[in-house]
Formats: sequence, structure tokens, C-alpha cells
Amino acid sequence: MKKSLKTILLVLVAVLCANVSFAQIDYSADARYFKFGANPEDRKLNHENYLFFMEDMKMKVYDSAEKRLGELLVSAPGGSENIYIRARQLYILRLRQATTDEVKEEYIEKLVALQDIRNEYFGHVKSRGTKEIYKTRLMDFMQHRPESVTRVLQYADDAVKAAGVHVDPAMVAQIFNTISNAYMNDLLSPDIYLAQYEFLTNALLQSTNPAAKASLKDCEAIFVQSGAADCTNIEKIYKPKYMATPDDIELAKKIMSYMIIGNCEGEFRIELSEKIFKVNPTTSSAFMLGVTFANAGDMDKAEGYILKAVELEADPIEKAKYLVRLAASYLGAKDISGAVKYSRMAIQNDNKSGLAYLILGQAYGAASMNNSCTGIAKKSVYWVIVDVLSKARTLLADDQEQVKTLNSLISSYSQHFPTTEELFFDPNIKEGNSYNVNCGLISGTTRVRAAK
Repeated sequence: MKKSLKTILLVLVAVLCANVSFAQIDYSADARYFKFGANPEDRKLNHENYLFFMEDMKMKVYDSAEKRLGELLVSAPGGSENIYIRARQLYILRLRQATTDEVKEEYIEKLVALQDIRNEYFGHVKSRGTKEIYKTRLMDFMQHRPESVTRVLQYADDAVKAAGVHVDPAMVAQIFNTISNAYMNDLLSPDIYLAQYEFLTNALLQSTNPAAKASLKDCEAIFVQSGAADCTNIEKIYKPKYMATPDDIELAKKIMSYMIIGNCEGEFRIELSEKIFKVNPTTSSAFMLGVTFANAGDMDKAEGYILKAVELEADPIEKAKYLVRLAASYLGAKDISGAVKYSRMAIQNDNKSGLAYLILGQAYGAASMNNSCTGIAKKSVYWVIVDVLSKARTLLADDQEQVKTLNSLISSYSQHFPTTEELFFDPNIKEGNSYNVNCGLISGTTRVRAAK
């Protein structure tokens, strides 16, 4: 009873204060109130209603506040931005209090309509205009009705386009997370999902926000986990489009980006790769084509395109990476000569490439099994192999898996060193001395060691 009396007294005080304020306002001449109506009488009525609405919200008299809000949105929707700020608070409160789905739906729709009205009257405001209004509408709807995918996409499109290069990366990430869940629950078709991935990642790429790169990585990770970059999906969706417009190089690049994510191989990827290279013979397109042919087992074409990438590339570190990939492909194809040749070339360009030394050591190891040298010379190749693998281990020290593999290889090849007795019977060779090895594919200056 005391609380109710206190509330009534506070409201009466507020009304008395308001009446004093109203008496001091010239609604016919004061431009600050022109937005409340077309004539002084309407302005006075609507402005009073606005002040009572604000007081109702402050005093938590929500039924009265909602009634006044409904009147204001009809009679003075352009009166004040504060109408919309308080109205959103009121609708969210009502939504949380709702006990039935029907009531929840009612207030979700009211939240959306509220922002649409606000945009009509305050979308021009520089810092709180359409960009922020559309973001608020999207986030509210996405929070309460994420399964309504069509409308999520519509509101997301509006919000992202309105923001332009100032798009909020966190908002984009949340959009993509929502539609990814929809896709994985069969609420969104693969073609629309792929189109949305492209739209949202492009928005992040164009964003000036420093956080955009991190959000882009998050979106890419979610995309890979979604399984949408399935090779069958990609070919089914995009091959007909490509065949209809085979000269659309941007489409070809887009399809290729999906095929790379999905690790797709085959004739369609080869066709796309050659098309991209023909139109735009860049380092990246040449390398991509070389990798495609290497994966297809056509090492002649792989070599040609990767060497073209090396030729077009100015940075020796990047050249080395391309050559390492070519050397690895030759090693995988059991062409030891090619693996040795290109891993050496990689080292010439970047003598700190641990992978180049690793491939060279493995290639030497394979070559050692058919080495035509005799006597100590036959076993001297293992000194070179261990030297090369030890160098790789030093350069790859941060990669524990590689270090573990290299330790095993070094231990294995060290067992093939000449014994102390074998070295004893060759007076020209002493432990610790320098030794030149030139045995088939394996060559280099090393140090004499005995097996332990």
C-alpha cells in the first residue's frame, strides 16, 4: 500500500512539473517541437503524450507506456529518437514476459516494425542512422527467430549493404554462424549458402575494421566444417553456370576458390585452371595449375606451369616454396632425380627452407638404395643424408611432428655409416676429416663418421 501511494505521489509530482514545462513552451514558434505535429495544438498534445510516455517508462508503468507508444507511432513518429530507444526496451521486456508463442511472435514483429518506422524518420542521422537501425533490426530478429532464414537473409543483406566498408565484423560473423546452422539443419539450399558465403566474406575483405581479418578466418573455418564445399555440390551447382558463360573469368575464379577449399580434383578443375591462366597468367594461377596437374599425375605439365610460376615470381623465398612443391610432387611420383633437382633449386633460392632439406634428404635416402659406388664411398652417402636431414631438423625445430620424423630417419640412416674397423683398413680416411661425396645423385662435402 505504501509503495502504491509513493508511486502515485511521484506521478503527480511529475505531472505538475510537466504542466509547468508545457506552459513555458511556444509550440507555434519553437522549431524544436515542429516534428511533433503539423500545428501547435497537435504538437502540444503529442509532446505531452511523449513526456508522459517517457515518465511511464521511468516509473515502470508499462501498460500505460505501451498505450501511449502506440499513439505516438501514429501521430508523431518523427518526434524524437528517444521514442524508439525506449520502445525497443519496452518490446524486449514484453517479449521476455510473454507466456505464449502468439504473444512472442507479436512482439518480434513489433520490434521489426519499430526499426522500419525509425529508419523512415531518422535514417538520415549520421551516427545512428540506417546503418545502426538495420543492424539493430537484424540482430533482434536473428536472436529471436533464427529459423526464419528468408527474412534473416533479407535483413542481413540490408544491414551489410548499409554499412559498406564500415561493416561490423562481429555482426557478419554472427550472420554467417546463423545461416550455417540453417544450412546444416537443411533449412538453406547449398547454392544459396555458397552465395551468402561469397557475399559475407567479400564484405569482410572490403571492411576497414581491423577485426575483419579474424572474423574472415572464423567464417572460413565454419564454411569448411559445414561441408558445403563438397566437390559434387560445387560441380552440380556451378558447372552449368560456367558452361553457359565460359568466358566469365570472375565466375571461374569463384568456382576455383570453392574447389580449393574442398580439395576437389578432376577434369573440371583442370579446365578452370587453364582458363584462368590463359586470361590472366599470374604467378598464382600458374602455380595453381601446376599443382592441379601434379595431383592428376601429369608431371610434365605440372613442371611446366610451376616453373612458369617461378619465372614470374620475383621473391626468392616464394620461388623456393613453388620449387619445394614441385620437388615433393616428384618424390611422390618416385622420380628421385626430379625431387633432387628441384629441392636443390629451392635451397639455392632459400637456404633456410626446412622442407627443401627434408625432401632432399628423403630423395637422397631413396637414391642410396641403388647407389653404384663401392667400398667406403658406397657408405659415405649416408653421411650426406644425415647432414641434410639434420639441417632440416634444425630449421623445422618448431614443428614437433616433423622433428619426431626426422629423428627417426637420422637414427635409421646413421646405422649405415661405416664401422670403425672399416675405416681402420682405409688409411686415407680418418674420423672427423672432410670428405667429398660424388655418388650418382648424391653429392656434397661431409665429415667422416663411424657407426655407433
